Amino acid sequence: MISHDSALEFHGLSDVLPDQVHLTVPPGFRKRRDRVVLHKAEIRLSDIADQAGFRVTTPLRTIADAAGSALSPEHLEVAVRDGLRLGFFRKAKLLDLALELPREAAIRLRAAIKAADNPA
Repeated sequence: MISHDSALEFHGLSDVLPDQVHLTVPPGFRKRRDRVVLHKAEIRLSDIADQAGFRVTTPLRTIADAAGSALSPEHLEVAVRDGLRLGFFRKAKLLDLALELPREAAIRLRAAIKAADNPA
């Protein structure tokens, strides 16, 4: 399913333009493809959005993935700000999400939330 930077682009979160397609696949997946970045994870049904003929992570799951990735802090901040502006999620939901994330991802997400609250 489409995830990470590719899902950011799909949902219109940030101005990230990935040069590779990012997909999340089950942990046992073994195939490799050119120009595709595979992320292995189990994804809850509630974190999946079905589209016409494909699946993509929900905006909230996409933010979680972005917080745990190498995405720049600036792009993460813009993604958070865009998601709030578009009504994909609320600040309280993002703060709850940070509690579920690994430490470094949680720190990055909280910093992005704070920066989105106080634009320069």
